[in-house]
Amino acid sequence: MSDFVKRAELAFSPRHGRFLLQEKDFVQQFCHMYSRRLAQMRNPLLAAAEEKWNAQANKKQVQVLEKIIDSESAEEKDCVLVGTIYKEMALKPSVLDEYKEKGGVLQMGMNGGEVKNFASATDELFLEDDSGRLKLAGLESETASLVTGVTMCVRGG
Repeated sequence: MSDFVKRAELAFSPRHGRFLLQEKDFVQQFCHMYSRRLAQMRNPLLAAAEEKWNAQANKKQVQVLEKIIDSESAEEKDCVLVGTIYKEMALKPSVLDEYKEKGGVLQMGMNGGEVKNFASATDELFLEDDSGRLKLAGLESETASLVTGVTMCVRGG
């Protein structure tokens, strides 16, 4: 039987190399997005904070700090900072760690079971900007409702 069709052969040279990642960096993959959001939201947030907290401060101006690193040397302990929330979650799995531990095989969940919630009572909140990160205290009741990436003003001392 000669019902077979002979396929034409063509020479192939791959040209996709320019689209391959040269260097993988998973540490700051959202950094540019958070930085831009913080830059766009800084002035409106500061205006709202000054309106709210200076009105409550009985004519005493609340000190607004430009950067989180400035909080270490702030003269006034009662101050306002603007930054992006980072939520440290102990139960959140690291895909890279799982990949490394399983010898290149990914498995979802812990101990083979499916995990539906990575939040826990031990989660911690940090406020960060391009100058540093500051652990937030006194927001324990709000920890469950806040997520990484929220841009906000905080007042404290």
